[in-house]
Amino acid sequence: MSTYIIMIMIVRPLLLLLPLFGKSRCHDEVTTSTEGSSYKGISFNVAMIALFSVAGGILFILGIINIVILILKLQLRKKLVLIKVKLNPNKALEKVSRDMKDDRDIVLAVVEKDGLALKYASERMQNNCEIVGAAVTQNALALQYASVGMKDNINEVFYAVTQNGCALQFASVGMKDDRDIVLRAVKQNGEALQYASFVLRDDGDIVMAAVTQNGRALLWASEGMRNNRDIVMAAVTQNGDALQFASDELKGDKDVILAAETQDGSATFESIKTYSTCTSTQI
Repeated sequence: MSTYIIMIMIVRPLLLLLPLFGKSRCHDEVTTSTEGSSYKGISFNVAMIALFSVAGGILFILGIINIVILILKLQLRKKLVLIKVKLNPNKALEKVSRDMKDDRDIVLAVVEKDGLALKYASERMQNNCEIVGAAVTQNALALQYASVGMKDNINEVFYAVTQNGCALQFASVGMKDDRDIVLRAVKQNGEALQYASFVLRDDGDIVMAAVTQNGRALLWASEGMRNNRDIVMAAVTQNGDALQFASDELKGDKDVILAAETQDGSATFESIKTYSTCTSTQI
């Protein structure tokens, strides 16, 4: 295609100069030659102009055809990639070319099947609301591969933690300090409390919601909350093992002990192995 363009750039100026050349030559021949030779000179110039015009037109048409062919090839290539990723989305985005990782249709088709594939998308796609939204819808933990801006987008983060509270760990610092976001996260998974800001770990409503969903979330509550009788009672009622995370004072509270033993006869004062359902979430 570039060859055609260069040739056209050369031919076009010649076409503009030829008429001038023709006039000059015609004038010389009129003054120095017979009418017959002058007529032949004019005919020759006209023929050359016509020839160059036709050649230029042909080159221009060939250039257009070449562009159309290139566009069709790209469209066919895109369709083939789309078919491939839809049939086998697992790590499909990892193997395609860089330009395909920046193609909205390709990336969207992949993350709708495998949200974590957002990892292999271009930075532009990782900052696209539609793409990130589709990815976290399929797998909330895809938030970890979103752009910094998307991790601070209240809509994207809210939807992610609604699907999986553990996604809070990938949100921005600001989102981890947002009361509505954190409350939504701990209601889905109490152990998401570990990713909340220190301020919200000391919020009675937040901590209560967390331990009600999972008593063991008491582990990540503030010292003050672990010494709050209502909070601790709610925690051990949901999971007797939470007794180990209560303050020393409440570990000796008969009602608290009874509630813990009622829920879990094996509950003890001894430390039990810490376990979190939110660990090992990255790929």
